[in-house]
Amino acid sequence: MTVDHFNPEPKYLRIAATIRERIRSGELEPLQRVPGETQSVRIHGVARKTARMALGALAAEGWGFILQSRGTYVSERDKWPAEPAE
Repeated sequence: MTVDHFNPEPKYLRIAATIRERIRSGELEPLQRVPGETQSVRIHGVARKTARMALGALAAEGWGFILQSRGTYVSERDKWPAEPAE
């Protein structure tokens, strides 16, 4: 899946949203490894820095955590951000 290069939203946020949806849907389970930078570059067709920023955004939001030299993993459900009220 490539990123729409004409969408004004930053690419790293769109990639983070894609991974976030995979977490919410259960495709990625808590404590499971998230596709890394190299895989994200290949899947989304973006630069490595963009992929790194997407993974960092997920960690900053509480959806994942980063282990240096080991990758990014999905946080446990109790650490996920609260869903906004509809």
